[in-house]
Amino acid sequence: MRILLYLIAMYLLLFLGIFGVAIAQTSTDLTHCPGSVARNKYLKVYGGRCLQFVLHEKSWTRAKADCKSRGGNLVMIKTTGKQTFVYNTLKSLHWHYNGLWIGGSDSVREGKWVWVDGTPMSFGNWHRGQGPSAHHGFFFSSSSFEDCAQMRLDDSGRWHDYSCGRSYSYICEYGFTSTAVATAVPPHTTPRPVPKTTPRPRTTVRPKTTPSARTTLRPQTTVKPTTAQTSTDLTHCPGSVPRNNYLKVYGGKCLQFLLTERSWTQAGADCKSRGGSLVMIKNAGKQAFVYNTLKSLHWRYHGVWIGGSDRDKEGEWVWVDGSHIEYGNWHPGQGPTTHNGFFFSSSTFEDCAEMRLDDGGKWHDYPCGGLRYSYSYVCEYALASTVTLRPRTTVNPRTTIKPPVAQTSTDLTHCPGSVPRNNYLKVYGGKCLQFLLTERSWTKASADCKSRGGSLVMIKNAGKQAFVYNTLKSLHWRYHGVWIGGSDRDKEGEWVWVDGSHIEYGNWHPGQGPTTHNGFFFSSSTFEDCAEMRLDDGGKWHDYPCGGLRYSYSYVCEYALSSTAVSVVVPHHTTPRPVPKTTPRPRTTLRPIRPQTTSRPQTSRKPDVHSIVPKMSSTAKPGMLQSTKPNRYVASNGANRNHFSASQQRNPKPKSTNETGVIVGVVVGGLVFVALLAAVVVVQLRRKRTVALSPMSIDNKLYGISPSQRSEGEVY
Repeated sequence: MRILLYLIAMYLLLFLGIFGVAIAQTSTDLTHCPGSVARNKYLKVYGGRCLQFVLHEKSWTRAKADCKSRGGNLVMIKTTGKQTFVYNTLKSLHWHYNGLWIGGSDSVREGKWVWVDGTPMSFGNWHRGQGPSAHHGFFFSSSSFEDCAQMRLDDSGRWHDYSCGRSYSYICEYGFTSTAVATAVPPHTTPRPVPKTTPRPRTTVRPKTTPSARTTLRPQTTVKPTTAQTSTDLTHCPGSVPRNNYLKVYGGKCLQFLLTERSWTQAGADCKSRGGSLVMIKNAGKQAFVYNTLKSLHWRYHGVWIGGSDRDKEGEWVWVDGSHIEYGNWHPGQGPTTHNGFFFSSSTFEDCAEMRLDDGGKWHDYPCGGLRYSYSYVCEYALASTVTLRPRTTVNPRTTIKPPVAQTSTDLTHCPGSVPRNNYLKVYGGKCLQFLLTERSWTKASADCKSRGGSLVMIKNAGKQAFVYNTLKSLHWRYHGVWIGGSDRDKEGEWVWVDGSHIEYGNWHPGQGPTTHNGFFFSSSTFEDCAEMRLDDGGKWHDYPCGGLRYSYSYVCEYALSSTAVSVVVPHHTTPRPVPKTTPRPRTTLRPIRPQTTSRPQTSRKPDVHSIVPKMSSTAKPGMLQSTKPNRYVASNGANRNHFSASQQRNPKPKSTNETGVIVGVVVGGLVFVALLAAVVVVQLRRKRTVALSPMSIDNKLYGISPSQRSEGEVY
């Protein structure tokens, strides 16, 4: 016990010491951070360094270059305290990515991991088999191409090695400036902020009415749109566009903000199918309006596509209407300034413009296609000459049909007993529908429903479509999409339900589902084989890839009603033979029999009974043999034995308390003995491990490799 108390005290002292050091290392004073770094909740201070948590996803190489362009570098985690601080900060920010880049790599020499400043890694928090322990000596091993370090939130902050070309979020690290910077620096300030607040720009901007004035508006990203440009009158917007909070009017155009994520090519085609185009931001006022609208809508995504690209000619950026981009709000090093003349440079494939909310509305260039580069977007429509009085009263009435009352029910007794009874279980059309918040791929969601005894929901009519959509809204569903049981995985373009029947009724968004297939094998529709209902698109169906980490959504399982009703309160401890049904019988049959069997041998012994003895069973009781009417008890003889045995089992109950106490004492004593033995073993193992690891220079518990073993090439 003394050893245990000593160990507990040591751990408490160690914890208090680490906690005290961590408090001393952290700070909320951001005045010494570089002035170009935005002051927000993603900027932290630890150990005399400013750490900026960047939500934007880039490759390791581009993330390093971005941090360098900002005056810093990728974060270098050289102590346990810094590792703990970074991991806890990510959790407190509710980081929705599972991995982010840190500044370690072995790209210079395979197996030799160094930080971006050139110093070797002496501390590491590697997952087993990752990092230095992953090198196998083979040129074509997987570790040969996984040269960059990444912290994984889904692995408790452990480090993994990944290919440097994959895109993840990252952390930039900056040194303190010698002079304090005022904390009131807005994140959108530019190198020339003063002219915007003094009377000088008013005298210079007004007379510049010539076309050259457009070039002087670039830095004015904080210009507020005039009230004459904005309007809340939606009557002149196209009638096919839904009237909701995501439809705005600015500068004689209707702007529709769409939450659905698509590639730039698909987003442009979708806007065109609606009668518009991707938004074209040709002045600072419109830039400010779009950015402020996205913030007011609490946009959950960090980027939206806009209608600029240089796909036709590298470096020559134009809007979707063919006009040249003269006004721009590009991030430094993005857009027209990215082109460096090399055919295989990264800018060669990044031909489409995106506005980033995590960068103050700055524009970035990204690849126009591909499954990975899917973002939300803004469509732009011209105002109609005629007024639309009652929009969407006759357009697509299928989504507004209310399900018949006879189809719905609150009776859950016929639903399978394994399905929990809660607010997420509903009944419609003779089926039990279970709404699941867990996010999975379509394949895993279908397998999960099947393992529960059902399948993904099959929506075969407008009534069921309306019921599912209305239920999701009533549950205040926090996700924008749910998987349904339709796919064209078996044959491209032929959509079927999970039961094999063809999809005849559909609530597809224009250009989705069966209308997507264009006959090319490598088209995007070839990989988007599974159906999803989108809440941010009025319950319309979209086709998405069936697997992959990126395409994980909630889903709805469907179960057939059982023929027999299941009680709502189902106690799991009940058995088919309850004891109270068998206990009353022995009391009524045993009492009259027992005095007969005990008294008759003493009262009379008749010689007639001896003649019956050879005919009786050798197991019969003496009392039964001496009875003058033996046939009276022959039929109930076995039953009586059962009753007596039952009573004999009930008689020892007063002794059960002592027996239970003995058993509990033995169990408690055994547990105490095992705990003491485990404590002794742990102390011995720690002593051996301390001796074995004392000459190591690497502070990493996961390596488990002594220097002598590493020199001999032994890898575990």
